[in-house]
Amino acid sequence: MKKSKIALKPYLDTIAGYCDTLSNEELTDIIIRLAKDVSTSGRIQFLEKIESCLPGRRGVIAPEADPVEQILNDTAIIKGLKQNKDTKGRTDEYLKWAEKIGKSRIEHIVSNKHRRAYERAAQVLGSLAEAYAAMGQKSKAVKILHKYYNEEYNRFSAFRREVKAVVTNSELLRNTGFI
Repeated sequence: MKKSKIALKPYLDTIAGYCDTLSNEELTDIIIRLAKDVSTSGRIQFLEKIESCLPGRRGVIAPEADPVEQILNDTAIIKGLKQNKDTKGRTDEYLKWAEKIGKSRIEHIVSNKHRRAYERAAQVLGSLAEAYAAMGQKSKAVKILHKYYNEEYNRFSAFRREVKAVVTNSELLRNTGFI
């Protein structure tokens, strides 16, 4: 009969036994293979877990993707662009679509406390607000900033700091009088 459970000590001893026989290169290969099995939404937690085990708790962080590159890599956006080639007269539709995706990204990042991605979430929020401001909808730009800055995530000081930086660095958003 095969065991379905194992106590922590024998489990850890077995893993240590495996590791003792492996070179650094082989251990790296195993970690990379395990990392490939992690879903996209779990990758930040996986990296944080590895970093928490490192001596001095400092890891080598891969540079984050450029926000534009991150958005372009989102398959929902690419799929939507392929389906909607006619852009005349559909600005509102595109803006609602971008807002839906943007809000989803912001909420996912901040709600799950992916602190290293707060800057990216703030940039997405800033981009949405800039789009409204550029279209002459200044009140809607202020409204979306207010929603995430003062209502939804008013207790997330790190995220609020990033939003403030984005607003301060954007001429369009500085002119809204938000901050």
